[in-house]
Amino acid sequence: MAKRILIAVCIFLGTAAVLALNWPGIRRPSEQLITRSVEIGGPFTLTDMNGNTVTDAVLKGHYSLLYFGFTRCPDVCPLALQKITEALNTAGPTADTVVPVFITVDPEHDTPEVMKAYLANFHPRFLGLTGTPDAVKQAENDYRVYASKTTTENGDSVAHGDFIYFLDTEGKYVAQFPNNVAANDIALRLRHALEPQ
Repeated sequence: MAKRILIAVCIFLGTAAVLALNWPGIRRPSEQLITRSVEIGGPFTLTDMNGNTVTDAVLKGHYSLLYFGFTRCPDVCPLALQKITEALNTAGPTADTVVPVFITVDPEHDTPEVMKAYLANFHPRFLGLTGTPDAVKQAENDYRVYASKTTTENGDSVAHGDFIYFLDTEGKYVAQFPNNVAANDIALRLRHALEPQ
């Protein structure tokens, strides 16, 4: 009998402790669970590869695959842009409305003309964006993109993040793909988002 009473008391005290720790106003604020959603993206005013001023409105009305890089990048950027090209080709007509977007992290070199010539090597729907250093830096910050220019014996280079961002028809962040993603995986995600369920 005493053993049962002891077990009941332990259960009661344990339950009381759990309730006390989670009861609003009792728990110290520093111990309360804090959740935040991280905003990725934001308004921008840049210049497209045809010399036209564009805003973030260019991302609305269709899905987008967005990548930050630079035209003199020796390997990572061309591989990412080729992967986006392959993903769009693999997804076929389902992805005909998806716009691939390339924003430079090297605006001093990547003029509209340079961007246009460079992107001719990839998917024909690619939209290249450049702008003033301040405007590009603002876009980098809003999309949480790391970019840092360095000078080496071989000239200037830019170390940068290499995620491919997937944006919805409102230009809002949906997901990101790491640099090791396969083109087929991007194509599958596009089909899942675009095909009627």
